[in-house]
Amino acid sequence: MKKLSIDLMKIDRARIRTTTRRDGSTAKFLDLILIERKDDFGNDGFCTQSTTREEWEIGLKLPVLGNWTNLKPKSGSDAVPSPSVPNTMSDEDIIF
Repeated sequence: MKKLSIDLMKIDRARIRTTTRRDGSTAKFLDLILIERKDDFGNDGFCTQSTTREEWEIGLKLPVLGNWTNLKPKSGSDAVPSPSVPNTMSDEDIIF
């Protein structure tokens, strides 16, 4: 299990893509890249937004949005499944 924390203020909103589902509803997606690189603060890596192939080929680097950490289960216990959380967020819940 991994824990990811990102700074929503650093997201390039132009990279959020909207898709229409089969039922006609819409969904918004943000493609992210997790890069493994341990740091002095206990993080196992960091996260950036994805680039296109052309942007990657010219060496475009997007800002770091946040960090991620591998979570380890408590010793002597099996991994506990995460609780089911209903998806009740709307576009208005995310403030930029």
